[in-house]
Amino acid sequence: MQGVICCRATGKRKLMLAPDECRIFDADEAGELAVVLCHFNPLGFENPERNLARTLQWLESERLPTFAVELACGDGARGTALPDHPRIIHLSARTAFFRKENLWNIAARRLPRRYRYVLCLDADIVLHAPGWKDALLAELEEHRLVHPFSDAAWLDSTGRVFRRKTSAVTAFLAGVDAPESGRTYHVGFGVALWRSFWSDTAGLYNGPLGEGASALMAAAMNRTAALAPYFGGISPEFLDHYRRWAEQISSWTRGKLSYIDAEARHFWHGHSAKRKYVWHNPIGDAHFEDRQTWFAGFDPAGDMTLDAQGLLDWTPAALASKPTMVSGIERYFAERDEDEWYDSAF
Repeated sequence: MQGVICCRATGKRKLMLAPDECRIFDADEAGELAVVLCHFNPLGFENPERNLARTLQWLESERLPTFAVELACGDGARGTALPDHPRIIHLSARTAFFRKENLWNIAARRLPRRYRYVLCLDADIVLHAPGWKDALLAELEEHRLVHPFSDAAWLDSTGRVFRRKTSAVTAFLAGVDAPESGRTYHVGFGVALWRSFWSDTAGLYNGPLGEGASALMAAAMNRTAALAPYFGGISPEFLDHYRRWAEQISSWTRGKLSYIDAEARHFWHGHSAKRKYVWHNPIGDAHFEDRQTWFAGFDPAGDMTLDAQGLLDWTPAALASKPTMVSGIERYFAERDEDEWYDSAF
């Protein structure tokens, strides 16, 4: 049935997580696997913070050592959801863009030395399968990159599943066509990697509009040519920058990819149509053509820089010479409307 979507007025009040929702950060540093989360909420929406609390409560039940980075940026700088804690890094930025992979990189590089494996997980995901942790560790013994699920499920505001996809790595190992396609398979939600990934490579790829999951999976599968229409459609510099990074990743993974039989469940935070996803075969896509107008000419090497803490930000030159690009990304976040309500039963 066709779902009904409406917007709930929230007034953007700030939600603070209760102490019992953050107990996971006091879990014993046991085993070889650590979980890394990040939280950034530039417009102060409520759903992302509710979802973070749900994911933390689930991790508490799993008793996995968890570390996090929280970024306050743009209008979101007025407060934080996570408490001060030795396992939580608090950062701030002048401007808003998609920094998930950048924040994962920061947290992963600061983990205690004892951990051999890292599970980078979205802060609105839980994994469901008996013995999934043991299964994940078993796969990581033999494979450098593991998708921590075989099936992805999206939940509506009431908790009902309204969409499913097969994971990209599951599709890749099944030999299907275009396994890197986010339109058909799911590339994101999280990834488990050997800790050495962050010492042997430049780390996860961060595109300012959320290109990181597709970038990683295509590189790991040695299928970067499939993403050329998107990256090259924005600018030759963007494509060249991505290709050079992807060569490192393909060499590091050596085709050693796997997944575990588990379901990843994604908590609702707004309709995907308002996120204006552009799949990586974008010819004729209206969202992509709009993006080309204000994002054209993006040059990661000249437009972005890392500060002393490793946080990605615009260079002074980009802020001065490409205001349309910077404001376009700010506008993109403002249009997401992550607090809307969706009941898939109607």
